[in-house]
Amino acid sequence: MGAWHRAWAHSIQITKAEEIAASKCCRPAVKQFHDSKIKFPLPYQVLCCQHKRHLTTNRPNTFV
Repeated sequence: MGAWHRAWAHSIQITKAEEIAASKCCRPAVKQFHDSKIKFPLPYQVLCCQHKRHLTTNRPNTFV
């Protein structure tokens, strides 16, 4: 409910849930996920080296 409306989590009651066809979908924000070859970037990837020392004096750089 955070995208289109605001409500407390404990006050939401789900009355009906059903699957609809992709052709009957109206919202563009939902239509963009209909692609079967959709890919997402990995913004936070920590690379682990096998031969690196475990204890170092520097912090790891996770910014790619």
